[in-house]
Amino acid sequence: MSMSFPKIILIGFIAFLSCSLNATRQEFCDGFYQGYVEGWNRSSGSIFQPSVPLCPFEPRRTVRDPKDDYEFGYEIGYDQGTEDGRRG
Repeated sequence: MSMSFPKIILIGFIAFLSCSLNATRQEFCDGFYQGYVEGWNRSSGSIFQPSVPLCPFEPRRTVRDPKDDYEFGYEIGYDQGTEDGRRG
């Protein structure tokens, strides 16, 4: 039993979309991680590596948010790390 051409195209498109979404998610999470650490260290005064929480789902962007996925994740991570660092 062979697959029809439209099914092959659809499967290829889904695979491509899945890979590109995963790359975007990775950049966001890398930025979140780095931002969290820097925010925590700055607000807590500590030089030690904090325990970074799991990367959250990427929220919907507003007009003022950066277009770059890493930068967007960094800002969210920095804000959360700063808040968590103040609480100790």
